[in-house]
Amino acid sequence: PMQAPYRLLAVGRFARTKGFPELLTAVARLRRENVPVTLTLVGDGNWHHKLVKMRDDLGLTQVVAMPGFIPHDKICGFMLDHDMLIMPSVVHTNGDRDGIPNVIMEALSHRMPVIATDVCGIAEVVIDGETGLLVPQRNPRALADAVRRIVSDRDAALKMAEAGRAHVEKLFDPARNIAAVYDLYVDECARAAR
Repeated sequence: PMQAPYRLLAVGRFARTKGFPELLTAVARLRRENVPVTLTLVGDGNWHHKLVKMRDDLGLTQVVAMPGFIPHDKICGFMLDHDMLIMPSVVHTNGDRDGIPNVIMEALSHRMPVIATDVCGIAEVVIDGETGLLVPQRNPRALADAVRRIVSDRDAALKMAEAGRAHVEKLFDPARNIAAVYDLYVDECARAAR
C-alpha cells in the first residue's frame, strides 16, 4: 500500500545520460510543495560527487538516500520496498544517450509503477497512461507532476503497472523472440539459396 512518505526509487550509473540532477530538482520541488516523498538513488559513477553536492545544496540530505552500487541480485528488494521507479533519462547535447534502461523492464515485471522520460526507445515499453507515465526530458516540474499523479490515484498506478508487466512479458518472451530470430534466419537462408 502506498502511504506517505512516498518512496521513490531511481537506479543507474551516475552519468550525464541519466537525468538525475532533474530528479533531485523535482524532489526538492515536491518537498517545497509539502508532498511527502523520499528518494533512494541507487548507483555510482563519474557524477557521484556532483550528485551528492547537489543533494546537499538542495537541503535533501535527510530525504535522499544514496546507498551506492548495489549488486543486481539485490535490486529486487529495493523494488519491493519502494512505491515507484523514476527513470529521467536525457539525450546529451553530443548525442550520447541510453537505449531502453533494463531497470524499467525489471520494475514493470515487479508490477511497479514507472515514470520515465520520453527519449530513445523508452516509449516502446512505457506507453504513456497505459503502462506508465512519460514526461519530457530535462523537465523537473513534469517529473514532480507525474509523481503527484501516481500518488493521488494508486488504483490507476497499479493498473498501469499490471499492464506494463503484461507488455514486458509479451515483448521480451524468450520463446517468441527465439522463434522470430530462427524464422528470420530460415527465411534469409532460403532467399540466399534461391
